[in-house]
Order: sequence, then C-alpha cells, then structure tokens
Amino acid sequence: MYHNKRLITLLFILLISVFCLAANKIYIAPETAVVWTAGGGDELLDMGGQAAAEVRTGSFLDLGAASRSSDYVFTFFIDQFATAPVLGETIDLYFGMGTSTTSFDGEPNTAPGDSAEGNTQLEQLKNLLYVGSAVVGTTTAADATLRITGFVRFFQRYIFPVVHNNTADALNSTGDGHSITLTPVPAEIQ
Repeated sequence: MYHNKRLITLLFILLISVFCLAANKIYIAPETAVVWTAGGGDELLDMGGQAAAEVRTGSFLDLGAASRSSDYVFTFFIDQFATAPVLGETIDLYFGMGTSTTSFDGEPNTAPGDSAEGNTQLEQLKNLLYVGSAVVGTTTAADATLRITGFVRFFQRYIFPVVHNNTADALNSTGDGHSITLTPVPAEIQ
C-alpha cells in the first residue's frame, strides 16, 4: 500500500512536470499598419512621376516613447512606370532613423516633417538603412508593377522612408498607387 502511494505521487509529479516543461511557442502578433502614399495614407510620400535616378524622402513616423515593437514587416509597391523600363534595374528602399525630429541619419538636406516630405541627397543613401530593392521584370510600362515584402528592425523612435529610383525611367504619375506599408509584428510568447 505504501509503495502504491509513492508510485501514484511520483506519477502525479511526472505528469505535472510534462505540462510545465512543454515548449513555448513564439507567435507574430501583427498590429495596425502605417501607409506612406501621395495622399489618403497615414504618412506622406509622393513617388508619382519620380524621375530616373531621383531620391524621394517621406514624412517621418513617430514610433512612440513607450514600449513598442522593434520588429516590422514592410511592403513596398511600385504602380507602373511612365515609360518602358529596363529589365534588371531597381527601385531601392531605405529608412532613415533618428532620436529626435531634428537629428536623423543620412543628414537630409531638408529634414522630413510629421506631415511633410524631406530631401535626401544621393550621396547620403549609404548612411541610411538599406532594406531592399524592387527589381524590374518586364519592359512594358503598364505591366511593371513591382512589390517586395521584407522584415526590418528599428531601434530609434523616429523613422522615415527614402526611395531611390535607380532606373533610367520615371515612375507612373497618373492615378498611381505607389506605397510603402509598415506593420509592427511584435513577438508574443504563448
């Protein structure tokens, strides 16, 4: 009888420890996205008619002073070209960061505002965070919609996108839907 109680107690402890030591899972918990567009989005970035080799700088986003996610998923969308693009050329996406609204990476000539675009020189792109390139895959202007999605991590409070049209052709400016979407994806442990 005594051995049965010990055995039952031991089995009970083992059974509970299995549940206590079960592996946790880490989930991505997407939050509300922010969109940069020429109008109608949350932030301002007008890429319509962006000329060949031109750099455009979007308005800055305040990620907040409180605890927040450092992890984000971005979607970069180019809605056609004005003229036939060249295969293999790219539209490059960068982000500038800063600890205040007057101190940004890449020393923009005109610092972006919370609702106004800035101005960044081509030479300063190397001082920004490069996050990806949308590569031209067709020579038909109307078919050249480009879309890339990726992951980026921000450690500063203020950020802004910078787009370099690294092609020989201007982007579409008629009813264009060029945009950058940034979605916070904090890790959630279950």
